[in-house]
Amino acid sequence: NTSLTAYPNPFHHSTNIEFSLEKTTWVQIDVYNVIGEKVDVIYQADLPAGTHTLNYQAADLANGIYFIKLQAGNTITTTKLLKN
Repeated sequence: NTSLTAYPNPFHHSTNIEFSLEKTTWVQIDVYNVIGEKVDVIYQADLPAGTHTLNYQAADLANGIYFIKLQAGNTITTTKLLKN
């Protein structure tokens, strides 16, 4: 089971995205707006098992609700972000 959290949330300029992996796997993390359009790619690479934290600089995004989608192997996890 892959956990996915973002803090602070809501955020203003940047937020930390934290997730854990049970095994080494390809990871892709994307940002979507409320109508399902991909607006940013945060990360694409292999990562080892364990807990990881990425700082996401989102100053260019308009204020609003976004969704972070983490794909780790065959597992997809999402979480909601609020930028204000």
